[in-house]
Amino acid sequence: MVAGGLSSFDTMVDKAHHLLKAIEQAYGRPKERRKQTHAALRAVRHPLRELVGR
Repeated sequence: MVAGGLSSFDTMVDKAHHLLKAIEQAYGRPKERRKQTHAALRAVRHPLRELVGR
């Protein structure tokens, strides 16, 4: 966790880490492949954001 900084940003980072950890545990992915897990999450999240944003 980053010391200092904006509390809302820190909260967002914490939530993202918890979500990535939950995905890794659910699908049996090692933590060493977190960048790939994050890329997969982004690939799903961005199109959903565009659909909801309309």
